[in-house]
Amino acid sequence: MYFIITKAADQRTKRTEVHIAGYAPTDLANTTLFGQANDDSSLSSKRYYLSSENLTWGIVVPDKFSWPLEIKNVKDVYTGFANWVTSGGKENKDWYKNHNGQVFKK
Repeated sequence: MYFIITKAADQRTKRTEVHIAGYAPTDLANTTLFGQANDDSSLSSKRYYLSSENLTWGIVVPDKFSWPLEIKNVKDVYTGFANWVTSGGKENKDWYKNHNGQVFKK
């Protein structure tokens, strides 16, 4: 299971979790955040960590990956990304190899 905890839980609140698409939140996740803003997750539909555009909140990249520059949308920097996500990974399988140059360079 791949996920990130962005805000730790304390005694009063549950924690904020980000998973790759389709993976259910843990029992410690704050699911009241589902359905807010651009999030289209739904516990009743078992739809987790997807945006209203059907894009995932987390990804696993099998090779080296150049991060988009700050405030740049990954869909704009990697033009094959959105199609890869919405096809369930069947199309544009090498999307992460082709960017428009707006990536972080060391």
